[in-house]
Amino acid sequence: MADPNPNEAKAANDVHATVATPKAQASSEDVRYAVLRPHAAGGLGQVSVARDGELNREVALKELLDRHADDPNSRSRFLQEAEITGGLEHPGVVPIYGLGQYADGRPYYAMRFIRGDSLRQWIERFHQQSDKTWTQATDQLQLRRLLARIIDVCDAIEYAHSRGVLHRDIKPSNIMLGQYGETLVVDWGLAKAMGKAGADLAADILVGPTLAEAVLQPQSGSGSAPTQMGSAIGTPAFMSPEQAAGRLDELGPASDIFSLGGTLYMLLTGQPPQEGKDVGEVLMRVQRGLFPKPRTLISAIPRGLEAICLKAMQLKPEDRYSSARQLGEDVEAWLADEPLLAMPESFLSRSRRWVKKHRTIVTSSVAALVVALGVSAGGLWMLTEANQRERAAKEDAIVAERHAVEAKEEVDRQSQRAEELLALTKRSLDQYEELSQAEELKSFAMRGFRSDLLESTVEYYATLSQMSGETESERADRANAYSRLAETYYEMGRVDEANEAYRSASTRYAQLQEEFPQELNYEFLEACALVDRADMLVFSHRPREANEPLQQGLEKLRKAVTQAPEVIDYHWALIYALASDAERLRTQGSLAEASARLAEATGMMRELRQQKPLQPDMTEEEDLDTRYLLGRILLQHASLESNGLWKFETSLAKYEEAGEILQEIYDEDPEYTDAGYLLATIKEQTSIAYQRHGLGNKALQLAEEGRELVEAIDEVYPDVPDYYRLYADLLNQVGDLKIGVDYEADRKYGIESVERGIEIAETLIQEMQSQAVDRMRLGVLKKTLAELHAELGNQEEADRYFAESLTALPDQEESRGESIDLQFSLGETLYAAAAAYTERKKAADAIRLLDVAEETFEKLLEAAPGLGSAHHELALVFIARADCYFQEARFAEGIMQLDRVASQTEEVSKLPESEAIVLGYKLIATLARTSKLYALSNLEKISGQLVLKRRYDFLLDQMVQFVEYRQRDSDQFTAAKLLARAINGISKDEQLTEEKQKALVEAFASKAVIWLADLKNNGYIRRKSGMLKIFSNAPTLKTLREDEDFETLRGREDFQALLK
Repeated sequence: MADPNPNEAKAANDVHATVATPKAQASSEDVRYAVLRPHAAGGLGQVSVARDGELNREVALKELLDRHADDPNSRSRFLQEAEITGGLEHPGVVPIYGLGQYADGRPYYAMRFIRGDSLRQWIERFHQQSDKTWTQATDQLQLRRLLARIIDVCDAIEYAHSRGVLHRDIKPSNIMLGQYGETLVVDWGLAKAMGKAGADLAADILVGPTLAEAVLQPQSGSGSAPTQMGSAIGTPAFMSPEQAAGRLDELGPASDIFSLGGTLYMLLTGQPPQEGKDVGEVLMRVQRGLFPKPRTLISAIPRGLEAICLKAMQLKPEDRYSSARQLGEDVEAWLADEPLLAMPESFLSRSRRWVKKHRTIVTSSVAALVVALGVSAGGLWMLTEANQRERAAKEDAIVAERHAVEAKEEVDRQSQRAEELLALTKRSLDQYEELSQAEELKSFAMRGFRSDLLESTVEYYATLSQMSGETESERADRANAYSRLAETYYEMGRVDEANEAYRSASTRYAQLQEEFPQELNYEFLEACALVDRADMLVFSHRPREANEPLQQGLEKLRKAVTQAPEVIDYHWALIYALASDAERLRTQGSLAEASARLAEATGMMRELRQQKPLQPDMTEEEDLDTRYLLGRILLQHASLESNGLWKFETSLAKYEEAGEILQEIYDEDPEYTDAGYLLATIKEQTSIAYQRHGLGNKALQLAEEGRELVEAIDEVYPDVPDYYRLYADLLNQVGDLKIGVDYEADRKYGIESVERGIEIAETLIQEMQSQAVDRMRLGVLKKTLAELHAELGNQEEADRYFAESLTALPDQEESRGESIDLQFSLGETLYAAAAAYTERKKAADAIRLLDVAEETFEKLLEAAPGLGSAHHELALVFIARADCYFQEARFAEGIMQLDRVASQTEEVSKLPESEAIVLGYKLIATLARTSKLYALSNLEKISGQLVLKRRYDFLLDQMVQFVEYRQRDSDQFTAAKLLARAINGISKDEQLTEEKQKALVEAFASKAVIWLADLKNNGYIRRKSGMLKIFSNAPTLKTLREDEDFETLRGREDFQALLK
């Protein structure tokens, strides 16, 4: 069909009009088509609706206008247009049905009649009907539909280039949109058949297996209308700089790509790149590449689309996309929210791999992507071969001058092809990596496939990192390949290999920065690689190793922010590094410093979000991500304050603010499941905080809300391990809150909740190769279930689940390399289980668990000496063990345990973390002192019980330990007195043999006399009372003579000697 806008080319000074130097030729006569009505007219021809007499259908009949009918050049151009259009058999090119001529020699041709409007008309309607913000869903949908048409046009032009044909007049009015989804490129009147050279050029930038079609060579002429060097052809508003300058020998696929960019420009802005009545002035601006950037006209235009547009419209052809297909793929990538060739990833985009899990929806594109990567696999091999051939060509040029021209052509072709192959490979890798992060692939059923994807990605990045080439860009590509290789290794759990790859990346960026000091971005990328590496080490429980690279990265990022405060990426990177350093400090027990880092990061984020002029190009998705990052850091800080620093009120304020931010995100974008996940995490943590402060009802409400939220996410992304873990924790929290309630129904509900959690934990263990963190979770759940059954009186069930909980827990060796959080949970669970055994008078079982708990906390404090909560738990272990010892009448050992609590008070008081921690420990120490006083006051009772139980040797051993440990005169006197009293029981024990009885009496009496003599010698036992000692409780010799407890010793000579 002909040009559908008849007014576009009427005025000579209309910059939207096609300009050319015409030529002519004729054809033969045919009366197959009968004109029904006129349809449209352009600069050269007119189009009518005609009846096809043979097939009885309506067609579009194009013929020359009367004023051009007898001009040979016009006839030649007209015939060539028909031949080229008819020769391009592609869905995106209007099909030609026939070519003929009238009796007077005037040519015509028939083609499909397109029922629809031009892209220009669609664009005008779009901008008339939409507002400038593009916030309405209908506007966004229409934009995406029109962008899909641009992709179709790129495919059609790519096909034409593969046949050796340039269009040379691409613009919105030469693109027709049919009523049924058709996208057709029309008006090939200025097209040029480049012949074999042009087809070879296009073929060199195609990747993968293709079935090549014959080069299109029109029989009607030389391949284009005759033109003169220095004359411009095409439409000035959309033509390339080389077209505007009349450098016709330089025209190639890149010229059409520029016009495609101009078409995209008009779609985005609603106006052509150039406007003005003076064609000469317009052509001059085109030659200089002067046109307003799209976002200066409409600020709502996404940055990515502007970047695509500007890359296609670069002044130099070599700086544009290397093919129409590549342009179309970048538009397609934008629609799919994938990285763009036209726009390097921002730090916010990169940080999504750190800050949160990817949330890509996996559809049938999985299969297509596997095929795409298969193509790029061949591409990598071809790229390596191309580099080798390039080097060989250069060597041939040096060896033999006569091959110089051929070698240069080969080098140029292979270089361009290598560039395209590398770009496609990078694109495929980005897609592959994006796919491997998809939530669906994190489910149990897809883990094998995801692992295969990651393995393939590793192979490709490893190959890319070893590519040859010493140009600046090639070396930068290698550094980036190492960085991405490291990320993939880490995703696979291969931390040591990731560590080395990160080292290689940062080293190469540092070398580039040294050689190109004016390029600040290399130092920034080095800092990112350092922080990436440190972040990985922190979360791999190797915080000490993380310190050096993290501090180096922080120093470089602070420098970058100072030198270039206008670069928003530098600020975001520094914020993330501060949060990472906070986690490092927390895992090493430096909680106050960790809190300071998070406060700095939060302050920076608030300041950035207030400084809108600093970030005018931020997309809606980036805005969501920055808000998510703020919510995540607030949650990180709140958790530190609540669980580490014991700052209940301030932590609740941060939890609340983080929850509001994340709820807004989740309401705006329900697909943003990471926001939902963190919301559920907040509800779990605040539930625990409220429970800790005795607010059980509020705690239960929050736990239930968190459970419901995770259930909703699981319906969208079922069987994802992270969601399962949080769900199991929330179910355990619900059950734990039902312990101690008054109603049996509540306890049974708690049992049902915990039993569901156990099912999930067992599934995780089965699917995730029994990781320590999942075994820990199962142990905690079974402990909670045991406690619920115990409260209901189901003692047999309680015993069984207590035993199973201990079996499920990871042992010391398994937990050694895990996080301090897991080690803390292990020690805490062991302590809780021991406390349950203590209550049930199973002291031996409890002591066994407490020994392991003590070892766990001791090792934890070696790694994080400032962790106040670990000091608290260790003190509670000592008190619990003392209770067990007292149950077994091991009063000496019990008192030793209570004194261990007091011995740590001074050390804990020096911790700078929080007054609440120190106060909490002092309360624990007070409890220990009270317990000790109670134990000492009951020493007489315990001694009597041991005598009644006839445990004489044990009593003597405990008294010896007690005296040796206490080293106090009063305690030594008490012990001697109790041994003397015990002799009464021994003397009356008829079950003892006479020999045994005598031996025991002698042992008890001799030990008592020795202790009393020692006390007399050091002055504790005074010879007599005096006025100065009237208020003293110290014993005298009179006490020994008169106290009935010493009656059993008075017949002994050594005792009588004491009384003298």
